[in-house]
Amino acid sequence: MTRRVFKIMGYVTFTLWSLFLGLYLTFPAEAVGQRVSAALEKASEGRMHVKVARLEPYWFSGLKAETLKIQFHSNNEAAPIEVAMDAMHVRLRFVPLLWLSLQAEVGITLGKGELSAVVKSMGSGQFSAEVNVESVDVAAPPLLPKLLSFP
Repeated sequence: MTRRVFKIMGYVTFTLWSLFLGLYLTFPAEAVGQRVSAALEKASEGRMHVKVARLEPYWFSGLKAETLKIQFHSNNEAAPIEVAMDAMHVRLRFVPLLWLSLQAEVGITLGKGELSAVVKSMGSGQFSAEVNVESVDVAAPPLLPKLLSFP
């Protein structure tokens, strides 16, 4: 009797492991990236454009983008503001989902520095973020001076 239970548990474990491995290896990351880019453009009414050189799955619940460029078109600027990132990953946290709480981990590599955050949904379209900044040169990306209208 116990041998039969172990045999069934082994089959179930192998089946689930094979299913998750197959989903991970065949995940359409490029299609998801195009969908996210289109959704961001639509939400910003065409003022933000996202270009990703390479997109791949990150762990089992996230995406990792390499060589990411984001262009912001503001109403008063003739030239768009461009931010280039070496890498970015976003991963959904599973354990908070058990309590029906949406949380995501975000990591951005900018040159030699790294920016990491945990984003939590507060309900009714509001979010909170805990941000960690390590060795990021704020003068390197030209975003801050352009937003503050410095030469």
